[in-house]
Amino acid sequence: MEKIKHFCLIISLLGIFILLLIINFQETKLINIMQISSNQEYQENQQVKITGKVISKQIYENNFTILNLKDSTGKIKVVCNCPNAKINQTLTIKGRTQKYQNQMQISADKIKT
Repeated sequence: MEKIKHFCLIISLLGIFILLLIINFQETKLINIMQISSNQEYQENQQVKITGKVISKQIYENNFTILNLKDSTGKIKVVCNCPNAKINQTLTIKGRTQKYQNQMQISADKIKT
C-alpha cells in the first residue's frame, strides 16, 4: 500500500511539473491593438502580445512609465518600468490587460525592440 502511495505522489508531482513547463513555454499569439481596446475579445488580466510604435511617453517617479503605442488598428496605453523607450520606436510588448478609468491598458512584463 505504501508503494502505491509513493507512486501516486510521484506521478502527481510529475504532472504538475509538466503543466508548469507548458505554461512557461507557451507562446502568446501576436494580436492587434483594436482587439484589446474594443473590450470585446479581451477581459482584464489576460496575457497579450502586441507590436506598435511609441507615439508618446510619460515618465513618473521611480521610472514608472506610461507609453502610448499605436499600430494600424488603434492605440493603447502601456504601463511599464521602461524610461529608455524612445518616441517612434517600434516595440513588441508582452503583458497583461487591465482596466484604468474604464479604458483597457497593458501592464508590460516583457519588452522587445
